[in-house]
Order: sequence, then structure tokens, then C-alpha cells
Amino acid sequence: VEGVRASGPYHKHRRRRRPGVLHVVEHATVLAYEQMTSAALLRPTGRDPFVSFVRLMADAHPVAACKDGANALAERIDKTWPERSKPDKDAFEKIRTRLSAHKVCGEGHVGPLAWRQCEGSVEGKRGYTCGLWLLFHSLAARSAVPSSQKNDYAGATWLATVSRWVEHFFPCESCRNHFI
Repeated sequence: VEGVRASGPYHKHRRRRRPGVLHVVEHATVLAYEQMTSAALLRPTGRDPFVSFVRLMADAHPVAACKDGANALAERIDKTWPERSKPDKDAFEKIRTRLSAHKVCGEGHVGPLAWRQCEGSVEGKRGYTCGLWLLFHSLAARSAVPSSQKNDYAGATWLATVSRWVEHFFPCESCRNHFI
């Protein structure tokens, strides 16, 4: 990617350089959030999967800026997108616009950035889907297990949340069908 070097700073506005895999996880998070809030994918029926994924990121994201951004959104989601609301088309577009304006990983993330560990041998291959895979796995590894629950509780919750995210917010139909 022009202007991006693996050994140099990402961008002059970047807060700090992240280790390789965390860079990919952060970048995938920003792009996943853009997908989640796009006019093409966000629907009124997608509130529960949207909120569940935001809460999963708030609980388990490995990048502090993304975890903080997800926490901030989770704290105000009921005000931004009320649970029992049935907005008309214009009202829902206002909700979508407010959600899409949120910077899930903070102000310092500017793209496009190199995928590093997820860079494919062919231009345009691997990057985003590989980054999502790393994001999903990092969330799984960091998912909290309530002490009153069996060890499979966190895994089952993670799987349900990620499966619903893929079903509602992953634009690649073939990929979605293979995942689910």
C-alpha cells in the first residue's frame, strides 16, 4: 500500500505502532464496523446481533482503543438504538448515520493500511477475511467465563455472537454460507 511501510509509522496521526497481529485485528475491527453500519447491511432486524457483537468487543477486544470504543458505544446503545423501537425508514437512517459516525477504534485509525500477516499472494485476496478470522479468534481467546458457569459458556456465547454477526453483516454470501 502506497505510503505504508512495515518498519515505519502507519500514518502521521497514528497514536502508536501496534504489534503485527494487533494491527491486523484493529484494521479488521474498523472495517467490520463499517460493514455493520453500512446502508447495505444494517437493518432494523439486526439490532440484537449488532448489540451482541459490540458487547463482545467491549468485553474481549485485545486492542485498548477498540475495547474502549466498543464500551462507549455499548453504554449508549439503548439511547442511540432503543431496543423495542420500530423506526420508519427515515428514523432508521438517522440511527444508522449516528452509529456509523462512531469511531470504534478511536480517532487515530486511518486506512487503508497494509494487512501484514494477512497479506495474500494475489492483490485483494486474504486481507479482510483473514483479519476477521484473527479478530474472531482473539475475541474467543479473551472471552470471559463467569465463575458460576461451566467452561463452555463463553465459547457457546462467542460462537452464537460471531455466527449472528456473519449471518447479518458479512457481505460475501459464499463466505457466509461456508461459515454458517
